[in-house]
Amino acid sequence: MRAIAFIVLSTAAVHGQDLLTQSREEEVRKSEGCVSARCHVGTEAMHASPAVRLGCTDCHGGNAGTTDKAAGHVAPRYRREWPLSANPQRSYTLLNREDPAYIRFVNPGDLRVAEQTCGTAACHSPIVARVQNSLMTHGAYLWGAVLYNNGGFPGKNAHFGESYDAQGRPRKLLTLPPPSDEETKFKGVLPQLWPLPEFQFTQPGNTLRVFERGDNRLSLRGFGTGTRTDPVFQGMQRTRLFDPMLSFLGTNDQPGDYRSSGCTACHVVYANDRDRFHSAQYAAMGNDGRTRNPDPTIPKNEPGHPIAHRFTRSIPSSQCVTCHNHPGTSYAFQYLGYMWWDNETDGEHMYPAHAKKMTPDEEAASLARNPEASSLKGLWSDPEFLKNLTSLNPKLKQTQFADFHGRGWVNRAVFKHDRKGTWLDAEDRPIAFDDPERFRKAVHLKDIHLEKGMHCIDCHFEQDAHGNGKLYG
Repeated sequence: MRAIAFIVLSTAAVHGQDLLTQSREEEVRKSEGCVSARCHVGTEAMHASPAVRLGCTDCHGGNAGTTDKAAGHVAPRYRREWPLSANPQRSYTLLNREDPAYIRFVNPGDLRVAEQTCGTAACHSPIVARVQNSLMTHGAYLWGAVLYNNGGFPGKNAHFGESYDAQGRPRKLLTLPPPSDEETKFKGVLPQLWPLPEFQFTQPGNTLRVFERGDNRLSLRGFGTGTRTDPVFQGMQRTRLFDPMLSFLGTNDQPGDYRSSGCTACHVVYANDRDRFHSAQYAAMGNDGRTRNPDPTIPKNEPGHPIAHRFTRSIPSSQCVTCHNHPGTSYAFQYLGYMWWDNETDGEHMYPAHAKKMTPDEEAASLARNPEASSLKGLWSDPEFLKNLTSLNPKLKQTQFADFHGRGWVNRAVFKHDRKGTWLDAEDRPIAFDDPERFRKAVHLKDIHLEKGMHCIDCHFEQDAHGNGKLYG
């Protein structure tokens, strides 16, 4: 039986040095070797306020008393997995196996180490404690809906959620004090959430589902089946349903998937989308995850870096879409006025003239970026084609494509139309299909708040994002 860590969350302060009272001299001493003439020259402070005096090692750890890279940097446990200074591509559960000291070094905002950094007594201890129990961390609504609606688990109240301790061990989450029965019934507050059981120990909730094509014979524990396990539990752990939560990095391999983990996943912006409505002031930074940090040690042509070494509370909607583009969490699509492309509309621009012949290795590499297999037949399996997809928009007759492609998917704009499918302008007048001005006249059904310049964060702020310390599902 694997070890499970338990976590009890409260707003009690984590004991430690009061970093907000340290002097300018202490700040300089803790950054001296890092920002010397040989290293991270020009890197701006993470906090915009000059009142926050933090040295590099206050957050990242390491040794600021040397200019020797090997002596100053924290070494990873798995060097091959970190070949570049950028976030690794498709790292998945690597952070659960990596040395916590190295996780802190590359991302002090990761939730495995945030209590030592962002959550210390003088900083954001109550917020970090609440985030550990937030929906954006444990994802119980998503997992609970999948398991109940597919017969994997009988209870309507969610029982499982995602959370890990500093050593990467799955842990149980608690609401303290425990909620009353009335609070659970009428407000959805849960007393606890457990880690997902390993799929090879599960039993099918619906014995008929084990006969679906593609399921695996991996266990003797399935009642009445001899050799079957539950396909729902299995699918949750073998697909990417853990992807849109805060415990792991984004896949960092295509526009719409560049992000970090933990606090940094939201508060440090990456270049994901060139649409000004989606990205606001960050739209000019591109969609390929490259940095504008003047630090000379960071390659400017390497994707997987944040735009700047700076926190923000002005989070653009393009940052939210890096997670909220998955079934069950895709409401951001509607806000932006997009939906999944149907693999047909304006398809003459999306498929090669002759059928592609991919090797097994090429297919595997493509499916790692985008598990939706129709991409193997199309041009959008090529990351460069996908990155520049909006260059097709002037040629298209029936739709316009988005500039974000999380999971490698293609998204198309939704336009106002009548019941027969005829496009309508703002005055409900029909637009001819061959009208050369049809896209200018058409009404792109983005949310009115987005049209006026508002982003997700303008309505969904502190409690929605950080939670209130209680578990919901």
